[in-house]
Amino acid sequence: MKACVAIAILIVALGVVLSPSYNPRLQYTPIQSTAASKELTLLLSNLYWKIPYQTHVFDCSEMSGYLEVYLENHGYPTKIAVAEDFDDTGKSHAWLLVEVDDRSFVPVETEPLIAISPNNLIYDAYFAFDYMFESGKSAFFSMRAEFFMGNLSVEDVLGARLH
Repeated sequence: MKACVAIAILIVALGVVLSPSYNPRLQYTPIQSTAASKELTLLLSNLYWKIPYQTHVFDCSEMSGYLEVYLENHGYPTKIAVAEDFDDTGKSHAWLLVEVDDRSFVPVETEPLIAISPNNLIYDAYFAFDYMFESGKSAFFSMRAEFFMGNLSVEDVLGARLH
């Protein structure tokens, strides 16, 4: 009996460790225009991809993984969101949710590199996702084929314009 309980606990623990976070709705406060959101928008406007977008090779999933690392390294708590049917288009999509203030998230697209405004017609779609990951690494371990970041560093794929 004790062995069965121990195995059940192990299976649950492994499931928690190996499975992606599932949360179809994030409780959020739509941001208007705060200093933090303006700083994020400015930061994004100075970035560019060194590798061009290519479906199933270097697309929204890989770009989200690299950009998540970059933003975390610049002090922005960031999560990767994935929808299997983004905005009822029938296509899967990955993007970032960047916390700029307490429980205030800004959706960020990777191609083009932009913060999504609350005035965007599909703004709410960015908060309806199937999976949320803390990092590109956790996304890779859960959805291996979609989030392969290879041997490249953030600096290999993402550049910053000097002003």
